[in-house]
Amino acid sequence: MLSEILFIAFPLCTAGAAIVVDYQKAWTARGDKLPDFRFAGYHQSQVALPALDRPATITISPANTTGDRTPAIQAALDQVAQGGGGVVQLVAGTYALSAGLLILIGTTLRGAGIGNTVLTVNNLTKDVVTLGQANLKKQRGKATNITDTVTVLDTSRLSIGKPVYPSEMATENLSMRVEPSCSGQSFSNLTCASSAVHVSSWATDSLVRHLDLTGFNHGIDIARSASRITVTEVTMNRYGPVDNTAGYAIDVAIDGTQVLVHNVKNRGDGKSRSVATESLTPGPNVCLGYEIEEGIQNIGIEPHERYAHGFLNERSRVVSVIVTVQYGSLGHPHTCGPST
Repeated sequence: MLSEILFIAFPLCTAGAAIVVDYQKAWTARGDKLPDFRFAGYHQSQVALPALDRPATITISPANTTGDRTPAIQAALDQVAQGGGGVVQLVAGTYALSAGLLILIGTTLRGAGIGNTVLTVNNLTKDVVTLGQANLKKQRGKATNITDTVTVLDTSRLSIGKPVYPSEMATENLSMRVEPSCSGQSFSNLTCASSAVHVSSWATDSLVRHLDLTGFNHGIDIARSASRITVTEVTMNRYGPVDNTAGYAIDVAIDGTQVLVHNVKNRGDGKSRSVATESLTPGPNVCLGYEIEEGIQNIGIEPHERYAHGFLNERSRVVSVIVTVQYGSLGHPHTCGPST
């Protein structure tokens, strides 16, 4: 039986004095404490994010035709990862993709800016970008030293030392488009079932930043056991009627821990969940400064599924939108809508 459950609500747009939280204080009689939310994000938010203008290792240009650029980009990502890591730079232009891109340890896929570098796909049977090996198996239990002689029939899958988790991966500074749009489509439609960015299990210390996403149902999906991930300065554009027969879309779905969602925006008229944790998701996870356009049918920012814990939402807000329309024979402008 569950007892002494602590719930602290941080309402949207609440002004007032700052609240000082003592993370060492026991909040219940049995000694439960709040998680220390200061350590969510890339390298526990203790080091600065890598510079956006760091030198590129390989530079790729768009094709002269509308041909598939997946093989060229993937080959560059693999080459950089095998060489110890670095940046694959996509110069300004549109890049048509036929399949998902896999970013391995130490590697960044960087564009020339939102609206300048655009990745386009015509279906979402696969995630557009995946950070870390998608087939990395979950590890259970603790490692221990072997102090006696053992006989092993097959040593091909054994190695000496600690496991190496995929880290220092990023996708940044570009736009992604699904054409035709999957925004609002039912999840049962397999051509619209995947995400713009998937962060794989056991990925750590990695980034998703400065992205503009249009036409997606699922935006960013962070898998179980991923940790210390920062998602920052991302805009989700949703347009069109919503088919919720299989559930509502989620901008950022969190199944990992120490995830920081920072300055993410929801634009358009599609109904969705902004940030949601999955079943049994452990904290600390933080949503800081989420922005939602007024009028959007947004379901909320929440620990969505059962038994998730350690989720903080702070400084999220609803913003007003000013719309300018033309009317009358002379086309005089008329501004309507609430003020900011």
